[in-house]
Amino acid sequence: MHEPARQNRPTPPLCTNSQCAKMINNQFPNPMGLCQACFALFWLPRPDPGSQKLVARIASVYHKQLTNGCKRDFCWNKYCATSADHTLLSAPMDPTSAAVLCVPLLRMSFLFNPAHPVYHFCIADRASAARRHTAKSSGLTALGYTEPWCVRALAESGDDPDAAAVWLADNAPMSAR
Repeated sequence: MHEPARQNRPTPPLCTNSQCAKMINNQFPNPMGLCQACFALFWLPRPDPGSQKLVARIASVYHKQLTNGCKRDFCWNKYCATSADHTLLSAPMDPTSAAVLCVPLLRMSFLFNPAHPVYHFCIADRASAARRHTAKSSGLTALGYTEPWCVRALAESGDDPDAAAVWLADNAPMSAR
């Protein structure tokens, strides 16, 4: 691919859930910017003026993750009580402390940060969780590429970081630093 065409490629629409490596399907948009699999938990069949039920559901999911965890052996979510990533939690939180931590997590949602929402929900898809974790931990972003491009490269290269680096060099724009 020629350099100008490569540099002008749009960023892949990565799910706003920090644990998910799926792309957003623009045919089925949702206010949270999540892929269909991640949004399914929050879909409501009736109108939700002011997003009150949605906020309550988001808080409930976070609270459960912080107090009970998802109990999946492949989870790397630092906001999960049973995660393999112990940078934040080494054990389940008590309910009051979990409720306090839910507030800053909610502030990262589309309600308070509509331009760049970020979520930290545990996911059931082992392959997607592994791909997102590899994109973060393999050093691909250190090569000068954004995380959505690194996730796409891993998907295109069979989750091989070395092959992904080659794919990135051939197909992805360098991130503006």
